[in-house]
Amino acid sequence: MRCGRDVIGCLDFSIWVKPVRFVILFLFSSMTLFTSLGSAQAAAFETLEIESFRESIQLDSHLLVLEADVGPDSVATVLKRFQAGEGLRRSEFKTNRLFGKAVYWLAIQFDTAPSIPLEWVMDTGYPKYLQVDWFLYGAAEEKHKVSGSSYAWSNRDYPIENIAFATTLKSNTQYTALVRIQSDNFLPLSLWLLTDRHFQRKSRSIHFLTALVLGLFVGMLVYNFFIYLQTRDELTGLLSVLLLCATCYFIGYRGLLAEYILVDIGTRHPSVIFGFPGFFLTSMMAVLGAFIRRLLN
Repeated sequence: MRCGRDVIGCLDFSIWVKPVRFVILFLFSSMTLFTSLGSAQAAAFETLEIESFRESIQLDSHLLVLEADVGPDSVATVLKRFQAGEGLRRSEFKTNRLFGKAVYWLAIQFDTAPSIPLEWVMDTGYPKYLQVDWFLYGAAEEKHKVSGSSYAWSNRDYPIENIAFATTLKSNTQYTALVRIQSDNFLPLSLWLLTDRHFQRKSRSIHFLTALVLGLFVGMLVYNFFIYLQTRDELTGLLSVLLLCATCYFIGYRGLLAEYILVDIGTRHPSVIFGFPGFFLTSMMAVLGAFIRRLLN
């Protein structure tokens, strides 16, 4: 806008209405997001019934959450705090995901049916937790297992991407489970309880889809790269680089390098390059812009 000598015309604040409105809305949404944890009400245990016909149970709506930056050796104290009603109900959170370098404890109580399967799996559904401790009380015994993103895949109950624990449940028994989750960036705070048979079937499906997608990426990359070597076409060369970045990003995001090659190294330390899929995602976006400009020209 050119004002010239008309200074009053330059003082038209109507053009700022939409940007200011957007900033106010953004700040209000952010405040609502980050104060959602405190708005949840404290609650006591509610017992979940594990029926014999159920193979997959999402536990989120029955979870109690407690933020307590204490080690696994304080599990007895944390359990007493849950029993005293200090836990917050997971289903009352306004957001499904939390951010921060904190330690959260999850707790749930459940009864098993007379004829349930013996072998079960507790799946966190997320691979990047720094450390996860799994405590199970019931049938006059206590179990404790630990895993995390820095633990070697070969030492886990299941050498897969997500952090999961194998457990044995007896019929007609009441259990109390506590999970200590320590993370340095991202906290979905979600848990699944699955039968071992269902978990294995689900894992095979994921592995099949992963191999299919990776095979498509590698096939297209090799095909376009050989075409570029023969034609020296700039557009084909950009497409080859784009496919290379997409393949590396997929390998890093799925943790395939640690899962199938560096099995004795934690997923946080497999490689400086493949450990940071965000680098390849940024490179892919940059190459994609150049590819689209070259395609349109």
